[in-house]
Amino acid sequence: ERPQAREHSAVCYDPEESRLIMFGGWANKWLDDVWQINVSSIVGPPYAILKVEPPLGPVTGNMHVTVRGVGFQSTNGMVIVAFSAGKLEATGQGEVIDDETIKVPTPNVQATIGAKDCIVRVQIGVRDLTTTTAKYTFFLNSIAEKSLCYGPGVLQEQQANVMTRFMIQTRNEEGGNRKSGREDFVITLQQKIPLGDGKVLFEDLPYELTDKNDGQYEVKYQADEGDVVVHVKLVDESGKPRPIRGSPFKPTFSKMARNKANEYTGPLITSFITSSLKSLDEFYQTTNVGHAIKLKDGDVMNLIKVMNHIKDMYREEDALILRQDEIFETLAHNDKEGVPGDKHLKQLKKIGANIRQLKEDIIAKEKEIQPMEEKESNLYRKVIAEYEESLKTYQGGLRKEAYYFYKSGLELAQKRLADVTKDLDNFQVRFDELKHIATNFLYPGELNPSAKLMQAMRDDVANMSGLWAWEQKRIVETEKFQVVRWGDVSPMDMEDDIKALFKKLKEFKGDRKCDAYIGMQDTIKKWTVFCPLVGELKDPAMRARHWTQLMELCGKSITVTPDILVRDMWNLELHKFGEAVEDTADQAKQENKMEITLKKVANEWAQVDFQFEPHKGNEEVQVMKIGDDKVEMLEEHQVMVQNMFASRFLSTFETEVLFWQKSLSNVSEVSQLLAEVQRSWAFLENLFIHSDEVKKELPEDSDKFVGIDADVKDILKNGWEVVSAKEFCNQSSIFQKLEKAQTQLNMCEKALNEFMDGKRRAFPRFYFMSSADLLDVLSNGNSPEKVVPQFPKFFIAIDNYSLEFPDGAGSRPHATGMNACVGKEYVPFPEPLPLLGKVESYLDMCIEWFRKALKFFAKKDVTRYFEEGCLEDGDLRGQFIAKSQAAQCALLVQLITWVMLVEKGFNEVQNGKESGVYDAWQAQCRLLLCLIALTMTNLDKPTRQKIMCAITLDAHNRDVQQRLYNAKVTSKDDFQWQSMLKCYWLEDEDDASMQICDAKLPYGYEYLGNGPRLVVTPLTDRIYVTATQALHLCMGCAPAGPAGTGKTESTKDLAN
Repeated sequence: ERPQAREHSAVCYDPEESRLIMFGGWANKWLDDVWQINVSSIVGPPYAILKVEPPLGPVTGNMHVTVRGVGFQSTNGMVIVAFSAGKLEATGQGEVIDDETIKVPTPNVQATIGAKDCIVRVQIGVRDLTTTTAKYTFFLNSIAEKSLCYGPGVLQEQQANVMTRFMIQTRNEEGGNRKSGREDFVITLQQKIPLGDGKVLFEDLPYELTDKNDGQYEVKYQADEGDVVVHVKLVDESGKPRPIRGSPFKPTFSKMARNKANEYTGPLITSFITSSLKSLDEFYQTTNVGHAIKLKDGDVMNLIKVMNHIKDMYREEDALILRQDEIFETLAHNDKEGVPGDKHLKQLKKIGANIRQLKEDIIAKEKEIQPMEEKESNLYRKVIAEYEESLKTYQGGLRKEAYYFYKSGLELAQKRLADVTKDLDNFQVRFDELKHIATNFLYPGELNPSAKLMQAMRDDVANMSGLWAWEQKRIVETEKFQVVRWGDVSPMDMEDDIKALFKKLKEFKGDRKCDAYIGMQDTIKKWTVFCPLVGELKDPAMRARHWTQLMELCGKSITVTPDILVRDMWNLELHKFGEAVEDTADQAKQENKMEITLKKVANEWAQVDFQFEPHKGNEEVQVMKIGDDKVEMLEEHQVMVQNMFASRFLSTFETEVLFWQKSLSNVSEVSQLLAEVQRSWAFLENLFIHSDEVKKELPEDSDKFVGIDADVKDILKNGWEVVSAKEFCNQSSIFQKLEKAQTQLNMCEKALNEFMDGKRRAFPRFYFMSSADLLDVLSNGNSPEKVVPQFPKFFIAIDNYSLEFPDGAGSRPHATGMNACVGKEYVPFPEPLPLLGKVESYLDMCIEWFRKALKFFAKKDVTRYFEEGCLEDGDLRGQFIAKSQAAQCALLVQLITWVMLVEKGFNEVQNGKESGVYDAWQAQCRLLLCLIALTMTNLDKPTRQKIMCAITLDAHNRDVQQRLYNAKVTSKDDFQWQSMLKCYWLEDEDDASMQICDAKLPYGYEYLGNGPRLVVTPLTDRIYVTATQALHLCMGCAPAGPAGTGKTESTKDLAN
């Protein structure tokens, strides 16, 4: 609806809504008389567009461009950039950067606008599009497959070390040259550097790329003499590099190239244009003439030539177009450089027209020959099938050829192989003809079965040729072996050669079931059996008896000498009796080993003599024995002889083997028995012949031993005379004589053992001694000075007694004191001890005497301890211990006085002095400290040992008193005190008594020497209680605990 006409109306403009508002005026109307009209399409929005940068882009879009203008920030809302060409339009959504800038990706216009010039306008929010516009051009994308390179930089024979260049001309998919730049390329230039041995190193070359901004790009680079590889790739819209037409290029550089060869207008470009035009024209002429050949029915070869010319046209079409494009662009570039090429351009246009016409003629010719092509194609399919059948027929007859049969022989087999090879060559000629025809008719696969048949026959003939070539070599090798003399033959070399031949035969890849292969295999197997037999029969162990055995086996006879030939052995056909021949050879070797072993045994035992040495220095009686090395040899020889009985080939040497078995057995038995007799005789002789006491105690056995002694000496005399061990041990009655002597010696030894048992019962300490030591003591019983050195073997700490001879050197001595073997100490006897009577009698007196001596010094030391004031004074007490005659007595007195000190403290407590136990403890500590101080003075070793033992016991005593004090023990009847091992000197008995709990045991006075004492711990105190209670109750005690914890030592210490 429009307003009515009026006059004198009021009009105003609304810039926000871009509208005109009219009201009032003379219109003869009072209501609904306000009108508005939108004039935005005339005045435009409050912003304007000026230009687009860049002003062009690809039709595929997605290229970010910048829109320049004013007032873009005056309005809020979505930014739409419209591209239009006539009625076609495409939009993109942009972003306001500032008041004068908008960024926007271009839209894809391939399906809408296409490659055209467009008008660009902007709309923001609900506002209208701008009334101002800008221009933007969409172009088709560059295509690598349409683009090309030209110029001297991609040609051969350029100048080395001179700047060269080439142009890249980008084209779109319609083949048109691009008119703008901004394309991306991936260009690689690499110089080839030969390294030798056929290896090449590629080194990258620097280059300069210039965008001409008209669709052309120039590349400049410089290279050394040699070959260069140039790769040029155009990056497509998806970002993938794609090689342009002709890439890679392979230019070459030479120092001898023509001057200015690297310039666009130089001689290299001129030569390139001329030669390229010539090659294009030659191709046209050749193809034009070739495809126009007149064809007759059945003329298949000319038909194929025409077909090939047609194929050449299709195959070379792209290359022809590329070459024409390169020439055209080169001429256009030179024209810009001021070098006109009208002549060449006309020639190019003519050739281009000819080639286009040629293609049309080719298409027409292709349709023309199609019926003939189909006819000939079908015909030759049948020909190929017939050819295949002929091959099959021929192949079937090959299995009957002579070379498949071993009996045909080498000469005939090789002749037939040559004939068959010639036939196959003729088949191959026909096959090549048919292959050429079939390939051009596009069915070369039709000949695949025939090709397989041909190849199979070729392979078969090749395999059989190789097989008969092997047979020829085998004949030469075996004939060479057969003419060698038996004495000169080398079995190992011959066997190696035969094995090599056999290995080569196994490599045969043909039919192993054919008669020829089986025959050759049988022949070589005979040789593989024969060669090891030659090695066996060449063994020096072969004797005449063994050859006779072989001749009987083979049924043939020859005289075996070093001059016979290997052929003579081959003619025996030993390979037929392989196991029997090996058995005979093995028999020869085994018999030879036996023979050598028996000779060795005989030679070695002929030299084995007894070793002699005087018996106790008496040259008239020589003790005999076989050396240890000969004993080992005897055992070895017995094993060797015994093993011969396990051999299958014993019969030849059975008599000798039996002889040596018996002889060596006699040597072993007699030598062992002889050693036992000599040992027993030498042991008993000292007693029954030289000991008066034994003679007195065992008179009958002593008389018997005189006869035994004579028999043994006769045997030893016989051995001295014979000397040879084998001869002596194999005497007829020697073993019986030795057995008799051994039996009699055993009876004497038994009587002697009964005698020694009686002595042990009389003096139990003899049980501590071995029989040999005891016999030594008994045999010297009348000489106490010889018995005294044996004291450590039955007295725990006595090394010997000091002896005096008051009645002269030949009389019995008197003992005046004893020397310790534990530590260093001498204890004199209060009175001398005469060593009279039997040995067990005066040994009993020895025990009684050292006990009396120890009791004497103990009693004396108890008295001296109190007299010298040692009870309270630690220094005097230390001097007392140091000067005591026997360390054992000093320690006994120390224990007695400690008990008195502790019980004195108990008594003081009972009498009202509460610190009695504590005072006693402190007194013991002072005494201990004095002893410790004494060790810091200069003491001799025996004295220091006594002081150290006293400190050990004092330390234990101090610890016991501390426990008593801490436990508030105040009575000697308390168990903690009763459980301690205590010693008292009983005045009424005038003796020391050991007491613990209710057990009271007299002190034994067994001499202990001057040795170290065991450290006493609370655990030691506990076992003392247990062990003494068991002894008191006449029961057993078995300390238990892990190894190394002191069970044995604690028990021994208590016993001491």
